[in-house]
Amino acid sequence: MSLPLSFVSWNCRGGLSFNRKEHFIRNMVSTNNLSFIGLLESKKEVVGEFLVSKLWPNLDYKFDFIPSVGASGGILLIWNSMMNNVSTSKGHRCIVLDFLFDAVPCRHILIYASNVASERMVFWRDIQAFLCFPGTILISGDFNETLSPEDRLHGAGFTPSMVAFRDFVNNAKLFDLPLQGRSFTWQNSHSRSRIDRCLISAAASSAWPNMSLLALPRGQSDHVPICFRSANKIDWGPKPFRSIDAWWDHNDFEEFVKASWGEICLNSSNLIQRLKEFRRRIKGWNSDVFGEQSQKIKPLQKRFRSRRLLGSQARPRLLRNKSCVNSKRNCGQRRRD
Repeated sequence: MSLPLSFVSWNCRGGLSFNRKEHFIRNMVSTNNLSFIGLLESKKEVVGEFLVSKLWPNLDYKFDFIPSVGASGGILLIWNSMMNNVSTSKGHRCIVLDFLFDAVPCRHILIYASNVASERMVFWRDIQAFLCFPGTILISGDFNETLSPEDRLHGAGFTPSMVAFRDFVNNAKLFDLPLQGRSFTWQNSHSRSRIDRCLISAAASSAWPNMSLLALPRGQSDHVPICFRSANKIDWGPKPFRSIDAWWDHNDFEEFVKASWGEICLNSSNLIQRLKEFRRRIKGWNSDVFGEQSQKIKPLQKRFRSRRLLGSQARPRLLRNKSCVNSKRNCGQRRRD
């Protein structure tokens, strides 16, 4: 079974050459095991290998970009070169990424819509040309528009540009993926809104019934990164509590168990709460009195490796000494003959 499809789109507000932002992006890619990342408002007229290598955590990457106009705009898309059957194309203010995922053709459209309402209305019509695709379609990025008044702090009523955006979504038969973790994706000192989002086709709903869109921590931008996952991480529940046999060989452990359990039973009648508190106390005893086994094992492993290394260095010397002894014996034997 392949890893889930995971990607991020983020209006980073430039600054891609700053160490803090480079580290933030690289860590975001690694932590979320991203297949690709779309960075909007790169503010870069030219993007080269040197810059991208500092944003992606390994050498398995390819990229494409739309240059900024001076210090305004710009789009950068970086993807894992291990992805299958990848091709890209560009439109006005968007990069289209086609690929195969689990043998299903997919198309992702990374967009950075204008902040001018009249230009956005034209842009929605331009995007229609990329929606004729026999597979799963995802559109993510900064739409610079809200779908409803609830998407804006103290929003009231629909504006003509909001209606045009809603018409585009409905006519294209797209669905707005609900955002988890935050109500808004952009904010300044007096306003907040949800203008970053991910739209999906009906085929995506069928292919990935457990998909999600999560707002990641904000970093050096007034926008938050949004992360799509085709499947949620499986929660196997809490790790089971394990008793270590060596505990019972400790002189104080049995008495500690009796005293702790007796005190816990006096303070609570709820069995689940008793067991939780009992587990907490034993973990504390293991750490403070008995000592964490992992911490004890590490120095032993280090000593074992050092002794093994010394043994491997001494063995050739012994072999050489043995060969010298045999050589002297053979010489003596030949003299006697």
